[in-house]
Amino acid sequence: MNTLTDADYYKLDCLSFSKLKHILNSPRKFFQNQETPFAGTAATNLGNAIHCWIQNQQERVSFLPDLSHVKTRDGRIARTPQSTTEGKQIIEDFKKTVPADNFILSCDCLPILINLYNHYKQNYEIQEIMSDLVNFETPYFAEIDELKFKGKLDAENRNYIIDFKTTYKPASKYSVAKHLIYDEYYHMQLAIYGLLKARNEEKDFRDYHYKIIFFETEPPYDVKMYTISHFTIQQGLDLLTSAINKYKHYIINKNPLYELSETI
Repeated sequence: MNTLTDADYYKLDCLSFSKLKHILNSPRKFFQNQETPFAGTAATNLGNAIHCWIQNQQERVSFLPDLSHVKTRDGRIARTPQSTTEGKQIIEDFKKTVPADNFILSCDCLPILINLYNHYKQNYEIQEIMSDLVNFETPYFAEIDELKFKGKLDAENRNYIIDFKTTYKPASKYSVAKHLIYDEYYHMQLAIYGLLKARNEEKDFRDYHYKIIFFETEPPYDVKMYTISHFTIQQGLDLLTSAINKYKHYIINKNPLYELSETI
């Protein structure tokens, strides 16, 4: 059983997908991310809430009070009530009433979350696979190309690695295959997870099946699952090799930060 807290996990000085992916854009992007770590957004908060609901941990998600009644100093309904003195006080008082590690969402997110959760539960193919999953948010650690890596798998068992993704874009097959997977480097993320799990279990990354479940955060709030082929995972591994080479060149060996021209 995993007893490592989220706080302890994030403190561990290891490379991860969320850290390494920035070097694919540029070494300066990598350093910028280290200096100003990603603080999260409303979208990532919604994603965390979905994770909780999938694990039947609804109590870990709290919703802010309705602020639509909040007015400005001149008596008009505030366009951004959370920015007003009254709105800030309401939020501050509310946060004192919920556990410190809860995810706090706008009350507008509740119907979105309910729709996504219902559509997730209504998808029999997803439910068939999810019913056999035994571990959620499992951390793995291993060396990849002599570098220490860590990764936290959304859901997994002996045969499957599954990742949950929210998207405001339609998760059609074309969009996923041509844009979402490659633009966001999701195939590299799954490749890292496959290597970490395989090295802990003395297996090959091809021994696992890889799936991504997309939760569309715009109406009609579709939930779709896609199988990611071993061919695509291999492309992710190739991209990982490129990212590691850049990391060693710019970060470990401290070469100048300008990038050499590449053929495309």
